[in-house]
Amino acid sequence: MIKSTQEVHVKRSRIIIFFLYLKCMLPFFLAHHPDCENLKEHTLKAGRYRFCIGCFIGYPTAVIGIILIDFIGLIEIFSVQLFFILGISFLSLIILSILNLTKFKLIKIIQKIFIGIGGSFLFWGIYLLPNPKIYNLFLIFLVFSTISSLLNFYHVFSIYKECKACENCFNWNKCPGFESIRYNLQKYHLNNFFDFFEEISDNIKQRKETKEI
Repeated sequence: MIKSTQEVHVKRSRIIIFFLYLKCMLPFFLAHHPDCENLKEHTLKAGRYRFCIGCFIGYPTAVIGIILIDFIGLIEIFSVQLFFILGISFLSLIILSILNLTKFKLIKIIQKIFIGIGGSFLFWGIYLLPNPKIYNLFLIFLVFSTISSLLNFYHVFSIYKECKACENCFNWNKCPGFESIRYNLQKYHLNNFFDFFEEISDNIKQRKETKEI
């Protein structure tokens, strides 16, 4: 059945709108943080774009480390136990974040590099276990999914602490960190979905005021 011109036009419009929303949200997709002064130590700036330090340094380091460990032949030199020891040791540097030492950007960058290296050592430690490879791959997926979830949970919690102390707590329709996104939404005549969060922020403030009374 041949679709009418109107149907094609509607479908094309929806696709264009979808990509316009993606374009508007691109700064947040890359930085994973609002463009806020209190969160600037979590991102790196390259030109007009900001990038999340954890994602754009930690994960690539882990992937490169996995490849290099195999390429230089460490899997034939190191024992499984040593891979585990090194992996867990480097990953434990997450404690620097808990101790609030990563407020210094250089320390945070170095930490993410070592956490990435720790992930690559742990990968090979699991992969080289004397089990069927398919079982080890499943175990790798399970372990790294858990680690990634815990790291992301802590990541969200750290942002929450900063946002909670702000006068625009969850009111992203007024938050300066989302100003560029709101501008782009208006520029492309898109619905400002941040209105929804303004309602949530107002409800939170009302509950606080009620408890204080």
